[in-house]
Amino acid sequence: MTGSSAGALVFISHDSRDADLAEAFSKLLKSVSAGMLKCFRSTDKKGTEGFQYGDEWYNVLMKKLQAASEVVCLFTERSIDRPWILYEAGLAKAKLETRVRAIAFGVPLTRLQTGPFFHFQNCEYTEDALSKLVQELTSRIPNCEPDPDVIRDQVKAFKATSDKIIEGLSRRGEKEKATEDNPLAKFLEEMKGLVRNLPSQVSEKMIETGDPSRRRRFRRFHPMVFEEMMHMGGESGDPIGILLAASMVREDMPLDSVRGQATAGDYEPVITTRFPLEQRPSDVAAPGA
Repeated sequence: MTGSSAGALVFISHDSRDADLAEAFSKLLKSVSAGMLKCFRSTDKKGTEGFQYGDEWYNVLMKKLQAASEVVCLFTERSIDRPWILYEAGLAKAKLETRVRAIAFGVPLTRLQTGPFFHFQNCEYTEDALSKLVQELTSRIPNCEPDPDVIRDQVKAFKATSDKIIEGLSRRGEKEKATEDNPLAKFLEEMKGLVRNLPSQVSEKMIETGDPSRRRRFRRFHPMVFEEMMHMGGESGDPIGILLAASMVREDMPLDSVRGQATAGDYEPVITTRFPLEQRPSDVAAPGA
């Protein structure tokens, strides 16, 4: 069943952030047609014009597009480039041969001339243009001929409501842009994100420290322990003491990545610093020697 024979159902395609605007436009169509003109808008959370709980949303979306007699796309400054609106409009026009209309809310019509809407006669955001569009939509209902003056009055009320919605969208858009341009505001937003994630990070750290194998890393050692280890070994130059001491901190200071890359000369400054001349062993073997 194609859109031309489906009956009077208007599919309102819009960005989810413009849900209030879609709701106001749906109320306009219902008030003018005395409830005879049905609408579908995916963001409806109050009535039956959207998805029902348990619906497979994509299948329902396709069925509504197929049943629609008209597809009306609502474009604002922040939704004009949204790919999903273009997808719904392209599918309705190319596959289902359904009439597609577009309303430019607060954006010039020239912004709609670069995409697929270049081929459509789009609607300006004026009382005259909106009144003509509503009259065309209601003409799809048999024996429904609302008075033009009634349509104009309803459109005037709708435009007053939509003006406030668009003004609010503009303020939010400017605030978002100011946040992006202001380094301090951007830093504060990042700090908010870090604070929000802090409880989960603390929980993960507690889980890690609860593991006995990791708990060993947080133990404290008396300095004499290392002193005793450094003097272990039977023969001069026996590295057993150094290896035992290094094994206690091997996870924090792995040496495998540098093993074989250093020479005995690289360790000379370390040996000189760690062992004054009067306490220095006669022979200290460098790793890899």
